[in-house]
Amino acid sequence: MLITPNSLAVSHGSPHQSIMSRTAVTLMKAHSKAHLVARNMITSAAGFTLIELLVVAAIIGVLASLLLPTLDRTREKAKVTKCVSNLHQIGIGMALYTEDNTGKFPRRFVADPMQKSVGMVDIQFAVGGKDARLLGECYPSAECRPLYAYLKKSEIFRCAADKGQVMCKCVHGPAKFKPTNWESTGCSYRYNVSIEPFTGNYSATKIKQADPSGIAGKPASWVPNPSGYILMHEPPAKRYTVGGTNWFTHWHYNKGPSDVPSQQLAQDSQRFVSPILFVDGHSASHDFTQTLKQSPEYPYEPQKDWVWYKPADQQ
Repeated sequence: MLITPNSLAVSHGSPHQSIMSRTAVTLMKAHSKAHLVARNMITSAAGFTLIELLVVAAIIGVLASLLLPTLDRTREKAKVTKCVSNLHQIGIGMALYTEDNTGKFPRRFVADPMQKSVGMVDIQFAVGGKDARLLGECYPSAECRPLYAYLKKSEIFRCAADKGQVMCKCVHGPAKFKPTNWESTGCSYRYNVSIEPFTGNYSATKIKQADPSGIAGKPASWVPNPSGYILMHEPPAKRYTVGGTNWFTHWHYNKGPSDVPSQQLAQDSQRFVSPILFVDGHSASHDFTQTLKQSPEYPYEPQKDWVWYKPADQQ
């Protein structure tokens, strides 16, 4: 039976009917009120959810702006740590090589049967690693590299922060090591066999060098300070002179141009960070920014933490 207000209004019969009528009215009012409250709750809930989403989005944005730089620095630091580890393992390969070669480090040039037209091939950027894909005629094939017998074509020779170099010298003249040294030469790390490898400018040091070819072909005993003498490094540790222009390179923590000419060095705000392998076999990361910026003409003079060459008076 359908109960309506009209039917209830004329209900003046028995007490039982009166109670039923009052109960029905109460139920209808309660139902109507509940429906109104539910509708308001739904409307309010929908509005509150939108506001909540906006607030959450704003919070996430703030947190991201705070956390992303930290995450980025952590990621860059991990790359540095990996390169330090790579160089330590390369140092083990170097130690094995010297044991098999009368205690001497690799010479600067090696013969490569695959490149008869070139003759002896420079290994300063190719002491180990893979075949040079971009500059195959400038550097030896992987099998002819000094450390191939100990480390093979290993990713150990690749730096994750490798951004190459804008200009270097090849057998055919200047060439770009781009997109990376790893792709160009097959190795991210450079063997410290000469202070100025592309110009032969041995006057780049204030003190006369004992031997411009550095440690190439010499025993560790030739070095007066094995724990401080640089054996291998990444390009950001030094300058490169090609065609009369000095170039400086950024890899780790790089946020701007990776290659900076000397004319722009003073305005450059980035750091020159490079992991280093020393003659005694230990590896570490060092910041060369101060040395390169304060003395760009003579950046190879002995420092507290490293030395690039052996002075002639220490013969």
